[in-house]
This record gives sequence, structure tokens and C-alpha cells, in this order.
Amino acid sequence: MKFLLSLIAAVACFFVGTHAYGQAPQLISYQAVVRDAVNSLVVNQTVGMRVSILEGGANGQSLFTETHAPLSNSNGLISIQIGGGAFVSGSMQSIPWNDGPYFIGTEIDPTGGTNYTIVGVTQLLSVPYALYAENAGSSTPGPQGLQGIQGEQGPQGEPGNGIVNTIDNQDGTVTFVYADGGTFTSPNLVGPQGPAGEQGEMGMTGPAGSGIQTTIDNQDGTLTFHYDDGTTFTTPNLQGPTGATGAEGPIGETGEQGPQGTPGPTGPQGVQGLQGQDGTSACDVIRTGDGRIVIYSATNARGFGYNEISGSSWVPVTLQGEVLGALASDSTVVVYTTTHAYGFGRNDISGSGWTPITLSAPITGYAIASGRIVLYNETNAYGHGFNTTSGTTWYTATLNGTPIQAVSGGGRIVVVTSVGGHGFGYNEISGSSWVPTTLTGTLIEAVGTK
Repeated sequence: MKFLLSLIAAVACFFVGTHAYGQAPQLISYQAVVRDAVNSLVVNQTVGMRVSILEGGANGQSLFTETHAPLSNSNGLISIQIGGGAFVSGSMQSIPWNDGPYFIGTEIDPTGGTNYTIVGVTQLLSVPYALYAENAGSSTPGPQGLQGIQGEQGPQGEPGNGIVNTIDNQDGTVTFVYADGGTFTSPNLVGPQGPAGEQGEMGMTGPAGSGIQTTIDNQDGTLTFHYDDGTTFTTPNLQGPTGATGAEGPIGETGEQGPQGTPGPTGPQGVQGLQGQDGTSACDVIRTGDGRIVIYSATNARGFGYNEISGSSWVPVTLQGEVLGALASDSTVVVYTTTHAYGFGRNDISGSGWTPITLSAPITGYAIASGRIVLYNETNAYGHGFNTTSGTTWYTATLNGTPIQAVSGGGRIVVVTSVGGHGFGYNEISGSSWVPTTLTGTLIEAVGTK
């Protein structure tokens, strides 16, 4: 830790020293890479920092002290300006920079507070010349002299060899490209993976997004989407060429009609249960509205759908656990067992594909919406839907209470719990996401649009 702080501090002071003439800002640029007590990078979080200018040595008198709360980047790097923090004691303007030597003392709390546990001391190897010049003594200036004759223009100086490009090599190293064509690649700046932090508190519900309110089929192969904010968007022609008509299969023999049974009395309407596997068949079939079909047995499933190369193809998957049933939306199919769920839908690479997920417990309920399917048990909800990267995938939510029911509306689904609910729907960045909320008082009813 001390080595990193010393190296970067020396560079920062050099560049501050290049200010010349005029009023010098009472600031010194400073950068450091922060690691915690186990030498792991502290990335993307606020750290507490106390900075002092020490006179004479590492244990010298503090001439100026202030505090900062910088935010580290993805490589653990923080950047501050000494002299621009929260004042504690002393004065930057009164430091006699020509007396030296001076040291920068840093104390860091990786958790963002004031419990400083990481201490470093770095000598200022180059005096901040602009700050020294501002405080240096001078005699009383004489009267203003006459302006001299304009001198001839000097020759063009040679171009500097500055950094013209920085390349992230995606392996923890950075390559700097200089103006003369030379390059320099840094060592690996990424430290070992730190332990996972504790789950933070649930954030506040964000403002409502601009979702699709209505969808209009223009009968010409295009669709027009009307958004909540009044704007619209019309797609290009989505209708492909008509394929060749397949040969008509033979008509099967008509079976004998069974005798009419005596109607029994109508029983009361029961609660809708989970869709189960047909016990009299070794294989079942389920289909979507956009051209995907799944057949499955007790041990495996086959999905038939669009293929980027051949047009259509079968995609197999082996099932784990006892098969409980299958569900279909207008674009995805889900086969679920006692231990797993398997989603068959759009794949941005192959055209169609399976995405499995392990369940924390057997499923107790489900809901289907346009392009999305949700399964849930007593502790978790699993949503299968659109993903901007892969096409379709699973999204998991930890429920904030005991699940009561699930309600569908258009392309969105809400799992209602004893304290609120979790909404599964469109997300502008990822494609789909879960959004939780809490409800004050007792739930009266949950309703959704058609």
C-alpha cells in the first residue's frame, strides 16, 4: 500500500509543479490505488481519507490536514486534489515550500468512514514549484519600463511525445500509445477477487418508466408501439417471405364414438393448480405463438424453432428431477421439474435455445404474460423473458414476504406477497428485470390489464 501511494504521489506533484506565472492554485493532484487489510482492491466504493503535509520527516509536524471521501474506480484508483478537501487544521498558503523536506501522510478507511486503518507516508521528491514561487520573497518592484520592440518569432519546437491513446487489454493490463509510435504496457493492475459483501438494504422504487401502452398491427408487416409518454415507434417490415406449402398428410381413421355418460352435478370452482404432466402419455407437446414447439418426456425435452443457419432445427436438453409440467407464452416455453426449470426461447446466436435454472424448492404457482413466464415457490420467484444480450434468460428474485398469488397484465407479471409484491417486466438496459415494492396495510385486491 505504501509503495503504490508513494509512486503515484510523486507523479502528481511533478505535474502540479509545471504551473508557472500568474496566481498558482493552492492544490496538489494526488492519485492512489486502494487495497484493504487483506490486500484486495477496493473498487467502485467511497473511501474515507485524511491527508496531511508533514515537515521534516515521516513523523514530522503536520502543517496542513484535511479529509476527503473519493470514489474508487473499477481498478481501485482514487483521485483527489490536496487543498480542496474538508479543512481540519493548518494552512496550505503558509507552508514555506523552499525549506523542506516535506512528506504527504495518508490515512484511509476502506469502508468510507473515519476509522482509518491503512496509513502511508510519501516524500515529496519535487517541490511544487508554483506554490513555492507564490510564497517566495521579492524586493519592491520598480516603475513600469517602456515596452520593448517585438522580437522575431522563434523556430518551431519539436513535437512532444505525449500519450495519444490508451487501450484496455481486458486482462488487467493497460497499454499506452505515444505520439512517436512507441507503446508501454502496464503490469496486471487487477488484484485478487475479494469476498462477496453483505447484501445491501433494498433501495427505493424508481420512477415509472415509459412503457408500451398499446401495440397496433398495421396489416402491412409492421407494428406501431404507443408509449406512456405519447411517443410512438413503427418497426420495419417484420414479415418474411412465404415458405413452400408442405405436403398434406394422410387423414387418420375415425375412432368409434363412445356412449354418452350421465352428467354429474357441477362442483364448486377450485383454485387453479400447477400444470402437471399427462400421466397416460410418454411424451407431451406444448407450443408458443411465434413458431416454437416443445415435446418432452420424463427424462428429456426437444425444442423445435428458428435457426440462424438452417431456418429451423431441433434443440435437445436432458431434464433433472421429476417433471411437473410445461407452460407456453407467445414466444417462450418452460418445462419445470421438482428441482429445475428449463426455458426454450430466442437465442441471439443460434436462433433458439434452452436456458436451465436450479430451483430452491418445488414450484407452488406460476403466471404467463406476453413474452414472459414466472414460476414461484415460498421464497423465490423465477422469471423467464427477453434479454438484450442473449435473447432470453432467467431472472431470480428473493421474495419479501409469503407469496399469495400472481397477476399478469400485457407483457408484465406481479407476484403478490404478504407485504407487497415483485414486478417482472421490461427493462431498457437488460431487457427484463424484477422490481420489488412494499404495501402499507392489508392487501384488498390485485388486478391487471388484459
